[in-house]
Amino acid sequence: MENKLVTIDTLAALSNVEVTKEVIESEDFSANYEALNAAIKQLSAAKDAINKKISEVIQPMYAKDGTTTLVSNKYNFTYCAPTTSLNVDSTKLKKEYPDVYNKCVKVSNRAGSLRVTERKDGEDNA
Repeated sequence: MENKLVTIDTLAALSNVEVTKEVIESEDFSANYEALNAAIKQLSAAKDAINKKISEVIQPMYAKDGTTTLVSNKYNFTYCAPTTSLNVDSTKLKKEYPDVYNKCVKVSNRAGSLRVTERKDGEDNA
């Protein structure tokens, strides 16, 4: 698939179109929608790469002194450390009685993540 630039006109055309079966089946709609999806994928990949780099900045701070959040003028970047959780193996639980719940518990590891929230005007840097 070739990379197409999604313009404001394309976004407006997709946003303001009355969606009907005929419109959905049109080549013009398909081309615009394909370009939009390609742009979303590219932007998502770029955002994921930046977020990974931000996490790589915060992780050492977290390991050193427990710092989890970096603050910019508009965003809080909060590192969420890896955790584990207990989950019920429902297939096994269905075969067993409820009193053997503990036999059905399994531990799952959760990967670390980065949470990004937009800062509100007037929010201090604390």
